[in-house]
Amino acid sequence: RVHGGRFFNFPLAMAPIKIHFKGDVRYLWIGKVSFTELRTQLLVALAITNPTTIRLSFKDTEGDRIILFDDRDLEEAYKQLAENKIKALNIYVDFIRSEEVKAFTTQVASSTKKVGSSIAEAFNYLPTSISSRSRSDGGDESGAVF
Repeated sequence: RVHGGRFFNFPLAMAPIKIHFKGDVRYLWIGKVSFTELRTQLLVALAITNPTTIRLSFKDTEGDRIILFDDRDLEEAYKQLAENKIKALNIYVDFIRSEEVKAFTTQVASSTKKVGSSIAEAFNYLPTSISSRSRSDGGDESGAVF
């Protein structure tokens, strides 16, 4: 049933979400979904080929654009809609600027390099008795012991 533009008893069952993308606004008719499901449906509906370059946000009760990062953020948006605090759920799909993507990629690469070098350094400190058997044990020096 619809009452005042809202779905009564099922406030989010197939309620339209307004999608703002590249200056256009369109409806996406979906039920209440998880953040991952919403993101996936938007990627397909908007034919976005590189999902790492987008950011999702919504306008809250104060008119601020809130970044959607996970299910908790999306749940807050659903809650505001269900409580009639916002007229419609407006989702904004923005491309992340290339500088932000580059900074993020550099940060991930740096973290990966640190972890990789830490692991390599750890192997340098292993006692030789762990990595090979000495001749005094009756073993040869060529094989590793695990």
